[in-house]
Amino acid sequence: MQPRTRIAVTVLFVLAFFVTTPIVIMRTSGYRWNWKRQRVQKTGSIQAETEPPGASVFLDGTLQKKATPTTFGRLLPEDYIVRVEKKGYLPWQKTLDVRSGQTTFVTGLVLYKDALPRLVMERNAASAAWSPDGTDVAFLADDGGWKELLTVMDGGEPVILARFAHDQYAGEKLDWSPDGSALLFTANAGGATHALRFTPSAPGQALSVHESFPKGPLLAHWNDDGSAISVVTSLGAFSVDAATGEASPLRLDAGIRDVTQRGRAAYVLLAEKRDGVSDVALERLSGDAGTPVSLLAPGEYRFVRGESRQLLIEDRRKRRMILVDPSTGASQTYDATGASWDPDGKRLLLWNDFEIFIVDPAEGSRTLITRLGTPIGGCAWSPAGDAVIFSTSTGVAAAELDARDERNVFDLIRFTDVGPFAVDRNAKMLRFVGSAGTKRGVYERDL
Repeated sequence: MQPRTRIAVTVLFVLAFFVTTPIVIMRTSGYRWNWKRQRVQKTGSIQAETEPPGASVFLDGTLQKKATPTTFGRLLPEDYIVRVEKKGYLPWQKTLDVRSGQTTFVTGLVLYKDALPRLVMERNAASAAWSPDGTDVAFLADDGGWKELLTVMDGGEPVILARFAHDQYAGEKLDWSPDGSALLFTANAGGATHALRFTPSAPGQALSVHESFPKGPLLAHWNDDGSAISVVTSLGAFSVDAATGEASPLRLDAGIRDVTQRGRAAYVLLAEKRDGVSDVALERLSGDAGTPVSLLAPGEYRFVRGESRQLLIEDRRKRRMILVDPSTGASQTYDATGASWDPDGKRLLLWNDFEIFIVDPAEGSRTLITRLGTPIGGCAWSPAGDAVIFSTSTGVAAAELDARDERNVFDLIRFTDVGPFAVDRNAKMLRFVGSAGTKRGVYERDL
């Protein structure tokens, strides 16, 4: 090689070194040239995890080589259309922002199965109620000659608890005990209220709660653990042992509107007339007296059962919920007709006819989840607590809590008619009473 050639090659290698080395260092450090913005930028990444794992990920329509869980690095800072797919499941998609030097997380993503509902039992079910864990259902059915009160335990064979004449009762209501072991049946019978406790394990052996009290209207519902039934009559508030039917007075006062028992504590809503105005006092019972907790404006109030140290009270007249801290008397009011605490008792799911929202009482936050143009039938937390499952008259859907881009809303069921539903968290199952064409009964759908 000639000396001049050797020098030229050496110079070229030196120049190539000084040109490529910074590029290599920059790429190794996570920097790339952004042709759209005409400048060097530090890259970001997307971390994707799904339940179940093994889902395919598309970025801007391009299938990535790795399935979840995985991380896609060295992405230029910009918006990416992220789509997640897995065979047998409903797809998920959002437009997410990847920022310089940061990781965008698609974690805790629960995919819903693309499944059809299964008919568990064909029956003309009415006044249905699901157990707290979503495994068992109780309902009234018309067999032509009688009204039958039945239960279906965990998808098994129906069990008849009682038979009634067609005109025997009106306004029937069903309420499971908190542990799901017993059922409280209340109904109007000729101006009086009948309250009967049934246990599916011993069908036909009903406990007549109302027989311990004078004939007339009464209010009955479970205490917090199902060991007793709280009863309000014109005489006052009572606790009835759910096993023996023995009644014990909690507070004798004709002005009591409702009572709730929380462990060793009991609270009453008591009508009081002050300065010509009928207010309602919330009091904690202590012996024969009550300790004032809060004073509520006139309304038609009822306690809402829930696993929280705070008391939730429904004002049926003004269609709102009032959350009261019994230790301080502080209260928060929400325009809602239904409520459900999350499993930890920290977040409160609330809904009215057209809105669903979540509040965190500790933070004082309120987050709107969705607003609909058709009345909402009911709501429940998803098994993982990452979405709200809600029903309308013709379907059930799931609205995710992830507010980035737009919340995905997944259609789970489209039926002729949808009644009460429940979510079985353990089995990841949606169960409901509804009609598909002419077939009405109890259905279930895998989540």
